[in-house]
Amino acid sequence: MFNYDPYDLDTSKATPLTDNVKVNGTISSSVPVALYSINVTSGTKYHLWWDDSDTNWEHMDVRVRGYNSNGSMFFDTDTGNILDWDNYYSFTAASTDTVYIMVYPLDRYETGTFVIVYNTTGNQPIMSVSLNAPSSVKSGNIKNNIMYNKK
Repeated sequence: MFNYDPYDLDTSKATPLTDNVKVNGTISSSVPVALYSINVTSGTKYHLWWDDSDTNWEHMDVRVRGYNSNGSMFFDTDTGNILDWDNYYSFTAASTDTVYIMVYPLDRYETGTFVIVYNTTGNQPIMSVSLNAPSSVKSGNIKNNIMYNKK
């Protein structure tokens, strides 16, 4: 994880994600992060997948963070110990609200494309790499009424 945070959370720049609709994202030198919003419903489980590498090397390596509506982070794949499966994250919303999903490069100065999608069914989307949802899930609690589940 970074000793300092080079990325600002500006929720006014968030693009809404729609259930089961894949979004092609781009990170450039002028836009160093991609930010998305998901309107969540209390008690609903959300499954988030991203495709950040493939056999054709078309996509850049990215990391993904989740933020509550008050700006507190509830997961960050850059920590190395939150997720041990790189392209999947699920959480159950404990309240009806908006969460923000930030996608940022593995290397701070890397640019390129990626694909991101979420759904509430848990059905794995077809992506350009073989993404397999974890078979076992551990649960944990997160501050600000968000519960998350991880592999």
